[in-house]
Amino acid sequence: MGQVYGIGESWITSDCYQCVCMEPFGVGCCDHGSKPVDYPDWCEIIRKPDSCTTVAVMRANHKLPCLWGRGRVRPAAGKPWNPDNDFIF
Repeated sequence: MGQVYGIGESWITSDCYQCVCMEPFGVGCCDHGSKPVDYPDWCEIIRKPDSCTTVAVMRANHKLPCLWGRGRVRPAAGKPWNPDNDFIF
């Protein structure tokens, strides 16, 4: 038997959709979390195991982060990737 939710309650499904119980329409769901949209062709977006977090990784090796830009800098962070403090998995 499934979970019962009250009007206005929300939850995140196992496939990372955020849903809300609405009256009188039933349930509304949308994708939960953000996904990178501007990355090079040699990278792809994957979801971390057991998580709703997505990361850009190298197509050739999913254990390596997608690095691009001058000095292999991630534009969002503004500094070089350091595996000691930024684990992918």
